[in-house]
Amino acid sequence: VRQPLPLIPHAKENLEYLYRNYPLYLVTMGNREIQEAKIQSLGIEPFFKGIFIAETATAQSKKTYYDRIPKLLQADPR
Repeated sequence: VRQPLPLIPHAKENLEYLYRNYPLYLVTMGNREIQEAKIQSLGIEPFFKGIFIAETATAQSKKTYYDRIPKLLQADPR
């Protein structure tokens, strides 16, 4: 992963606004080591209250993983 990865225009400003007004969580899928390197390279980790990285690939396992997150956070998924 190259350092630093570029953010799309205005992404940081949007993250700063959202961070000040909402609890943010990042959900991503892929190789954990690579995803962590990307997040670090982008410099976005401080904006998120929690980061969830799934390493599974099947549609059912994705759904199972994503459905578990609100339960882990004790949140309403809406």
